[in-house]
Amino acid sequence: SDVLGTTEMTMPPSTLFVVGDSDQAIYGFRGADHLNQKKYDNYFQPVVYHLDRNYRSIQPVLNCAHRLISSNERPVEASTEPLVGLEHESKSPVVVCRLEDEIEEARWIVDECIRIKEAEERERERRRNVDDSSSSSSSSSSDGLEIAILMRTNAQFRVIERQLLRQGVE
Repeated sequence: SDVLGTTEMTMPPSTLFVVGDSDQAIYGFRGADHLNQKKYDNYFQPVVYHLDRNYRSIQPVLNCAHRLISSNERPVEASTEPLVGLEHESKSPVVVCRLEDEIEEARWIVDECIRIKEAEERERERRRNVDDSSSSSSSSSSDGLEIAILMRTNAQFRVIERQLLRQGVE
């Protein structure tokens, strides 16, 4: 490749540092090609450091992701073990669902927000009833449940925002 030839002529030896993840090769729709990492490895014969800890996700999420990608054809040598995640006790299971398009995805997300909010309201009401029967203190109704929706791309925002408005979620 022209890039490899140019690199050889312009870079002093041992000055290139690259970070990559063979499991991120799913980004082919953005021009990523899993063969680039293999070409790099063959050409430069780098020292490879495998990172085995993830500082952003809890273990149940990493275990689920590992199960999903473990059946993929691995173009580059990849770990057969899931990464070690943050130590945090999870109260909810990881949910994986297949949805047809971004509109169905937005609908599912908003329905889940509503379901969680309603379950929390039922639990607060139950606690209030228990508290009322045992003491005169009551919790403030201004303690509202807050839910954050994290999106991988900005393109998802508008569809989800429209669905939140359509279903009256504030």
